[in-house]
Amino acid sequence: MENYFKSMSKKVSFLVVEGFDQENRKNLEKLGFGSQSTVFSNSIKKIHKDSDVDVFYPSDVEMGSVPEFRDIENYDGIVWTGSILNIYDNTDVIKKQIRFMENCLSSNIKMFGSCWGMQVAIKALGGKIRKNPKGPEVGIAHEITLTSEGENHPMYKNKPRTFYAPAFHLDEVETLPKGSVILSYNDISAVQSVSIKSGNAIFWGPQYHPELQYAYLSAVIKARAPRLVNSGRFKSEDAAFKFADDVLLKENKKSEEFRITEFKNWINFIVQQSGGQKSKD
Repeated sequence: MENYFKSMSKKVSFLVVEGFDQENRKNLEKLGFGSQSTVFSNSIKKIHKDSDVDVFYPSDVEMGSVPEFRDIENYDGIVWTGSILNIYDNTDVIKKQIRFMENCLSSNIKMFGSCWGMQVAIKALGGKIRKNPKGPEVGIAHEITLTSEGENHPMYKNKPRTFYAPAFHLDEVETLPKGSVILSYNDISAVQSVSIKSGNAIFWGPQYHPELQYAYLSAVIKARAPRLVNSGRFKSEDAAFKFADDVLLKENKKSEEFRITEFKNWINFIVQQSGGQKSKD
């Protein structure tokens, strides 16, 4: 089997799994956006500078070459990005990501995945994802509320009980697999975040995007304005642009520390577990 990963160093090591397939990564580049794996990689380096970060593209490999858990078990943590894909389409590209997630979950790996990443973990363990009958959450997920389990979970250290967050998704969790604990919810989705334990593997996953700046989502909404109008999310392209400029760009000027709290808490969890030096609070 081809070795897709670099040799391990003594630094805290992370693997970022890119959820976008090659075609959609190229589309992002044409629009001037960085890949979501780049966003996560930069965030890791900013939170804990003394880190090694590799990126893996499961959609680009052959099904028979999807790495086994032994190929990735030396990483301290694995991060799964978002994606434009819908997991119930069950294409070959999606099947390869599910296969890799299954392999990760059979190890003792600690993982974090936002939006698509969370959905892949739930699907790999036998849960179900559906198109949200209440419609998409675009730009901001409002009134996210922690459950009692969420209030006591390390992912939400220094987070208020009710908050809002960057979001862009059409789908939601319909059925959770065994070993799942709901950490937060709102009126649009009964599962806004989840913690999963499967064997020795641990997965923390928000449905929203703490890693994404509102400016990034603003640009995405402008690029996809015609599609969002057709879906009924906005009455016109002008309305989509107004929301992107007047709401999201205004939010982008507020505290980044508040937005990225969940991911920072996960990084600190990984660093502590690996024996590395904790990043500054």
